[in-house]
Amino acid sequence: MRLAGIRYAGNGGNKEETLIDAAELASREGAEDLTCFINNLDRADLVKSLGSKCRYEPVNSTDGDIGFRALMVEGPDSAISVSPT
Repeated sequence: MRLAGIRYAGNGGNKEETLIDAAELASREGAEDLTCFINNLDRADLVKSLGSKCRYEPVNSTDGDIGFRALMVEGPDSAISVSPT
């Protein structure tokens, strides 16, 4: 799990709770930087359900001037960066 990443099936649960449960699993496995790659439509649902409880931070590429805003959600131990795929 530590080399291949962690995959977590939410089984149709609430997206917020599923994200936090997956972050807890990753934290138990020793993850420090939590990044979640999510489908655009699922990310839109997450933004709608969180409302004003989330914040955005710029994420820049190391190779050039390309960047985007990542959705930051508070997880059990640290913030989770949610990026669209």
